[in-house]
Amino acid sequence: MRAWFLIMMGLAVGLTAGCGTGCAAPGTTTSNAAATCGHTLTGVDIAVVVRIGRGSVSCPTAMTVEQSYSALIRAGGLRGNGGGAPVSIRGWTCQGYTSAEIAQTERVSVCVKGSAQIFTALPPTQPSTTANAPPVPA
Repeated sequence: MRAWFLIMMGLAVGLTAGCGTGCAAPGTTTSNAAATCGHTLTGVDIAVVVRIGRGSVSCPTAMTVEQSYSALIRAGGLRGNGGGAPVSIRGWTCQGYTSAEIAQTERVSVCVKGSAQIFTALPPTQPSTTANAPPVPA
């Protein structure tokens, strides 16, 4: 019994590790703006954070929609320049932001269904130190 308890505690700690303010449990539905659901890769393998922008959306739904959108891009099923054309994914309308918008907002894509919104954003960057930076060629 004690071993089972320790395994379950380890899983709970592992699932919540790295979750800061605004995180939602994977199976929950939340209306917290910008609640973080997890990490995934874009269609061009850039790491992004999946977040709920507004509305009651479960994290599994948000992750599935964003991963399906990325898979469609990866497979060449989306045409367009910059942000690309809107596309329907599981009843959600998804679209990528342009490079200029990503640079300004750090949001990479958005999916909307009714009044609900999910989006991906670049993960927070760690401050760099110039002490560890490689030398700049002269």
